[in-house]
Amino acid sequence: NLLYKAKKRSLALLIVIIVGIFIFAVWDQYDQNTEPHKLFSLMAPTPKTKTQSFYDWASASLTPIDKVYIDISFKNFLKLSQMRKNALNRGLLLDEHKVFVKASLRDGSQNIPIKVRLKGDLIDHIQGDQWSFRIQTKKNHAFQGMRVFSLQAPATRGFQLEALFHDHLRKEGILTTRYKFVELILNGESKGVMAMEEHFSKELLEAHH
Repeated sequence: NLLYKAKKRSLALLIVIIVGIFIFAVWDQYDQNTEPHKLFSLMAPTPKTKTQSFYDWASASLTPIDKVYIDISFKNFLKLSQMRKNALNRGLLLDEHKVFVKASLRDGSQNIPIKVRLKGDLIDHIQGDQWSFRIQTKKNHAFQGMRVFSLQAPATRGFQLEALFHDHLRKEGILTTRYKFVELILNGESKGVMAMEEHFSKELLEAHH
């Protein structure tokens, strides 16, 4: 009896979902046929339908992002922490706070020797748990084709706005740095989503032929 009731509930839930999708599609089709206000019709882009917006959201939510693993020794991490503390006290990140320390970056099974330092000018780059870093790979090593790049909290670059700007430049054929979102794993602890931005170097020209 319990199994029979569970099957009936599952069937009822499936029917509700199918009906809901049908109603949503009809409503979306109705919205496509509505005309935008004539005053803005020439300057405003064609608005996305609810279905398109839902698909975009679902695609972005389900698409995995790369993980960047960085390991810094306890001694060197203390150095970075002290420089961060000094910068917070000064209210600015000065050159004296931007000293490189040795670290390693894991790319799959490969360990890449790197140098890492705090990055930025204003203290929004080092507030909270997401610190901005400038990273340089050692000689004869590269990470995803880059030898110098930055990791920073998305908020320091206007969240998605910077990424959209880079996409627009690429579509217009304008030379720009590589820019993407990654998850930073620092000393085994996830620091969440960070913006990875290529620095200006010869690798930038090589990547764009």
